[in-house]
Amino acid sequence: GDRSAAMAHYEAAGGGGGQVANAAQSRFARLDIVNQPGNYVQRRCDADANGNLIVSVRNGTNLTLEGISVVVGFTDRDGRPRRLERSINRRLRPGEIASVDTGLGPYLPGSQCPAAVLSARVVE
Repeated sequence: GDRSAAMAHYEAAGGGGGQVANAAQSRFARLDIVNQPGNYVQRRCDADANGNLIVSVRNGTNLTLEGISVVVGFTDRDGRPRRLERSINRRLRPGEIASVDTGLGPYLPGSQCPAAVLSARVVE
């Protein structure tokens, strides 16, 4: 029942190689992904043909994930800070990529990615 101690043990065991390390890394990720989804789901920003922001996410774990959402911070026309949340409405297997069109634009390719991974959870 001691989550912190469990995470410390899984982290230590995950530093090695082989099946034991892989299992420890998976168990650590199961506990940690709720608090730090951006450590396990990578994000990328690109522009579509119309210059709108497309956010792509990649499942960087060896687990199937669901409940993935991203938040985009931007400034509206009146200079007010805004947030836009978008969800990936399907499960992502290990290494799989999914994209979501934010409808925001223009986004200049190569500029800073204004998106962050807000949530993700392991499929049980």
